[in-house]
Amino acid sequence: MSNLNEYLAQKRDALLRRKAHARSGEARPLRLQAQAHAEGRSGVRRIRIRDFQVISDSPPDFAGYDLGRARPNCCSARCRVA
Repeated sequence: MSNLNEYLAQKRDALLRRKAHARSGEARPLRLQAQAHAEGRSGVRRIRIRDFQVISDSPPDFAGYDLGRARPNCCSARCRVA
């Protein structure tokens, strides 16, 4: 991949393949696992999903250290916990 146009062409092809796969009826939901750990009494939460980590914390006016996004801001409305 040497330039933006080539990257966008590859992205478009991948998106079209994914949409075709979804329409074919063969697509199945992926099972994700998440882990959350509270750091002692600090209230900091480390959330791991696959190889990604998110730090969640409260702002100082809510007894936090403001080290990451506050919990209500952390997940979208489409986020579900199994």
